[in-house]
Amino acid sequence: MLITQTFDIDQPVDQVWKFFDDIPLVAACIPGADLREHVGDD
Repeated sequence: MLITQTFDIDQPVDQVWKFFDDIPLVAACIPGADLREHVGDD
């Protein structure tokens, strides 16, 4: 994934990265995103 814009988040860095590590949670925030299968923990 390539992020080309920036934004500020008023949260500790470790909490933000923990959120981005939770793919189903991130996908729920992206309009039209649909998770189809879990392919591993890598």
